[in-house]
Amino acid sequence: NGAANTTAVGLVNQSGRTIPVFWTWFDQNSNHGVDGCFPMTNKQYTGFNWATSSGVGMEGKRGYLVFAVGSGGGALTAATACAPANATLATQADAATSGQLAGNAFYVDVAGKSVAFTPVIDGPLTLAVGTNLSTMDALSLTNVAGAATVAATTQLSLRYFIDGTVNSGNDTRITVWSTGNQIGTHTVNIYDNAQNRQSVNFPLAESEPPRCQTSRT
Repeated sequence: NGAANTTAVGLVNQSGRTIPVFWTWFDQNSNHGVDGCFPMTNKQYTGFNWATSSGVGMEGKRGYLVFAVGSGGGALTAATACAPANATLATQADAATSGQLAGNAFYVDVAGKSVAFTPVIDGPLTLAVGTNLSTMDALSLTNVAGAATVAATTQLSLRYFIDGTVNSGNDTRITVWSTGNQIGTHTVNIYDNAQNRQSVNFPLAESEPPRCQTSRT
């Protein structure tokens, strides 16, 4: 939403070499919005500020970021890392450690002087064959190691808190992100602190995978 409140990402290069880090912002329908690349030397920490990296006109837009280590091998330098030829996903052939990139993220409220942890799915990416990291689209990312593998019968259990005040007070926002298409209305069982069950509908309205959707309970 601009400089007043933004997302800050911290990245650490643990690959043992200089790497290109290609990033893409997708909206909640997985439309490719903004992308870029920056080099990271071995063991370097890089702070990524969405407010300064997003460019003009991205305030108030919902979506998610994908960071991927590009190819190029162990001879890359900071000056050559982000060459267009390196915009393919790093593999074991690029270096013995492939592309080890660790990250965390926070929502930063500058005016309120507070931060909130933002979940990060941190693991090797599986991309469609022939994917160019600078032109990724809704079908490029097919799997993220570390994310839960959800079958048709899998149940997800989430904690929540509400204070019972309608349209105000304390609520819980649940964000669902998936590399599969989960569009539709899903039945959710909610239990209070006495284990009394109530069934409600949980709508996921966005159409393209992957996607980020928030609902309020």
